Order: sequence, then C-alpha cells, then structure tokens
Amino acid sequence: FPSHDILGCYGSDQYQTPHLDALAAGGMKFTHTYASPLCGPSRALLMTGRYAFRTGATNQDKTGEITPEKEIMIPKILKEAGYATASFGKWGQFGLHPGVFGFDEYLNFKGSGIFWNTQPKGKAYDLNGKQVELKDQEYMPDLLHRLAADFITRNQDKPFFLYYPMSHIHGDILPTPDSKEGASDQQLYADNIAYHDKLVGQLVAELENYRDWE
Repeated sequence: FPSHDILGCYGSDQYQTPHLDALAAGGMKFTHTYASPLCGPSRALLMTGRYAFRTGATNQDKTGEITPEKEIMIPKILKEAGYATASFGKWGQFGLHPGVFGFDEYLNFKGSGIFWNTQPKGKAYDLNGKQVELKDQEYMPDLLHRLAADFITRNQDKPFFLYYPMSHIHGDILPTPDSKEGASDQQLYADNIAYHDKLVGQLVAELENYRDWE
C-alpha cells in the first residue's frame, strides 16, 4: 500500500500506526525503492533477487510460470546452509506451492485478501501440503500470526528464515475482529490498517522475549 498515505513515519496524519512507526524509528526506513508494478512480479523479484525481465515474471500470469528448475529462491539457499524456513502469508501468483521452492513449512491460500471462510476462496487453505478448512469466525491474519510466532519459538536456538507477507490492505477490505457492526467502508479501511499495525506490534513484543539470541 502507498506508505506516504498511511504510515505516520512517512508523514501521513490520516491513520495511527504506532508499531510500524516505531520500527522505522529504530531501524532503517527506505525512501527510494524499486518494485515491479504488480504484486506477483514484485514477490518474484523479492524471492529471487532478480529483475522481472530476467525471470520472465513481467505480469501476474507470467509469474505463475516460474519453477524451481528456472529460478532459485532465497529459502533454497538458506535451507542448504542449515536454516529452518517458513512462509506464512500471501504467496501470490506463483503457480507452485512454497514447499517446492525450499520452504520447510508454509501456509498458502488462494486469491488475495483472504480473511474469513465466508469468502468464496476462503473456505480452505494449504498447510504444508494438506487442505485445511478455515473455521467459522477464524480470522486468517490471526492464524498467520500464530503460525509465525510458533515457528520462531520452535526455532529460536538455530538459524531460521521466516517469510511473513501479511495480507491486510490487499483485495477486499472486510471487517476485522475489532471492527464495529455497521462500520463504513472508510472506517473498515482504517480498521484494517490498525489491525495490521497491531499484529506487527504483537510480533515485535514476542521477539523482544528473545533478546538473548546472540
């Protein structure tokens, strides 16, 4: 999403994003970046470290043509170096599941912006090669967070790589568990930003428990 319109650390005063702002204040903030114009090609660029004109992922459909035989992704290299690897979140337009590219664990759902099982593509998800039904009132972003936190906890004593592409502000803007009944579309948009920020804060708080990793 356009950070300058949403995040306080980039000058926006429209929404409250305290946890994301804190990350920027205590880390590195990018002001000039390169990305492909669509989400699928951008994810291909991120995972392979190669420009779209080299991988062929110049649009959404072309991204689905990437295979392990054609391109090497980050998790494969790290797995060979002894890292535990996991992908929990938006996998996008890749035609093959994360496991074939080097992820030990993964959750993959169809489509964009999947939150509830009331959505046509939200009935089930792929968890490590098995189809699992999304339960009634189970919120996909909360599930992704629990899986990410559990993976970190189980692997805190060894090298690991976690790819955690969060799903908010992508596709349908639907109510969050914190949304009030009858909220307007504008309020739901704000609710999604706030929930995204809250999950970032929760993850950072959990990571703070492992300050003695070194």
